[in-house]
Amino acid sequence: MPEPLVPRQPERKAAAIEARPHRSRVLHWTAFAGSAVSLFLLAAWLAEPTGMPRGDWVGLDLLLSAAAIAEFLTRSGLRWNARRYAVAHVFDFFAMVPALWLVHRGLPFETLWLWLFLLARGARALDRAAGDGFVRKQLLLLLGAFEEEITDRVMLRILTRVEEDLARGRFGQAVGQALLANREPVLARVRAATPIDGALGGVARLAGIDKAVEQAEARAYDAIVEVLGSAEVDRAIRDVINASFANLRAEVGTKSWRGRT
Repeated sequence: MPEPLVPRQPERKAAAIEARPHRSRVLHWTAFAGSAVSLFLLAAWLAEPTGMPRGDWVGLDLLLSAAAIAEFLTRSGLRWNARRYAVAHVFDFFAMVPALWLVHRGLPFETLWLWLFLLARGARALDRAAGDGFVRKQLLLLLGAFEEEITDRVMLRILTRVEEDLARGRFGQAVGQALLANREPVLARVRAATPIDGALGGVARLAGIDKAVEQAEARAYDAIVEVLGSAEVDRAIRDVINASFANLRAEVGTKSWRGRT
């Protein structure tokens, strides 16, 4: 008997979201229309402020703010996770403030507050038009892109500084000088690792072969030190390191946030 098919994780998630309570499209687009009118009303008054706003404008702004509060409390997201939804839609709380009524009552720092309310109403209208959560998603994307750009710039500065130091440094020469400073201990260790024992050792010492071997080892050691201290070895070391840095620069240049737009 075949086993029953188990829905995959994305399908289960989509089904769970679909099973949650949803609002009607009429209410959604009515809310968008109200947010657009509220935005236009405040923008029109800011464009040509004439002392105190007219009474009918204040009344309309109060009515739209009350409607916005009622509409916000009916949003489905509040029933899924009220705290999380409210934090993600903090601009709604500023957009629902009856700004013209506050001006009429005497608002301190009026210009600053009115521009804040205007931006909040613009964000609310955009969120209603593009879909619930659009503003939050774009804001998170913007913050992520900003963080990545700053991190990449710092990384590129570090790479540039290291490459400049590499261009001035002579690594092979440094290694050669270290080997030269420890020449006798290293040669003694080599001789101890390759002893000539027994009768063959005695014959070698009588014939002076052991001294010739030691001299050959010393010459080979000095030749290695000379090669390591050459410009060619330094250039080869820099080429290898620079190739690794080139790959790292290519990885840094790849902007992951662009793939999320």
